Amino acid sequence: MHGAGHDPSGSSYFCVGHASTAQGAHQAWRAPGAEAPAWICGPRLTAVPEIHAAEELAAQLRSTWLGLDENDPVDPVDACERLGVALAERPRKAPGGQLQGSLMPLSSNSFEIEVDANPHDGWVTLEGQLRDEVLRHRFRFLVMHELAHTLFYEPGEQRPKRLLHASAEQEAFCDRLAGAMLVPPDVARRKPIHPSSILELHRQFDVSIEVAARSLVSAYGDAPLCWLLLRNPEGSPSIQWRPPRAMAARRPWATLEELLGQLGSSKDQTASSQMHWRRGGPTTAHALLLSERRQIVVTAAPPSTD
Repeated sequence: MHGAGHDPSGSSYFCVGHASTAQGAHQAWRAPGAEAPAWICGPRLTAVPEIHAAEELAAQLRSTWLGLDENDPVDPVDACERLGVALAERPRKAPGGQLQGSLMPLSSNSFEIEVDANPHDGWVTLEGQLRDEVLRHRFRFLVMHELAHTLFYEPGEQRPKRLLHASAEQEAFCDRLAGAMLVPPDVARRKPIHPSSILELHRQFDVSIEVAARSLVSAYGDAPLCWLLLRNPEGSPSIQWRPPRAMAARRPWATLEELLGQLGSSKDQTASSQMHWRRGGPTTAHALLLSERRQIVVTAAPPSTD
């Protein structure tokens, strides 16, 4: 894949960055006399990098693609304009309603991103300001995910040429890269492992609570535990998200039930309890109830960082 780096040969077409930053990157595409499409200014990927490579790559792209400092929130519309990528919001009628974004190669070596930020199963009970916020957060993530896919293309004779076929691994990497471009890992890593940090990232970078939670966990090397629960009008809370290694805790539901018992339902409240790990001593689990959103955020630092 396309590596990035200054081309000392004097070619009229080169990329900015470092070829060594991503596994699967290859040397810059050269087309003497051709104008470089703006989206090419990043590594070209012929293999899906290791998932943790997304952090360093995101920092590079925020700088070279978007000209952002680490504390600046991304503007996806501005990002598309900078990269010469057309952007359209249209209802999508895919089988099962799951496909909510697409990246379409166009002539003149350009792309169009098409997104439908409406949930595939409808809005259910969300309305008003909260619905607008969720819609905006979904739009922001979908656009950045599709922009991440452009790294797996290079310019062709007329249209961008795919360098790697689609796969579940590529989708997971683009999810991680989109999250790291929206919420810089270095910023998340400077915050304590606590639900309040997730709320701060959500507000600072205008992302969903789930994206903020994923960003905090990944910034700490996927070591912390986190649960994002949705309080149902009837019955027990459902799990909206948790990291794959959630079972590193011993009987976590016992701790979650204790935390839920401490939380009221009238306003945002906090609770804490001990979380027991399969390896290492207990640490403190913290819970934050977001009443308006009906969400409960739970975090627990690993034994070495509590």
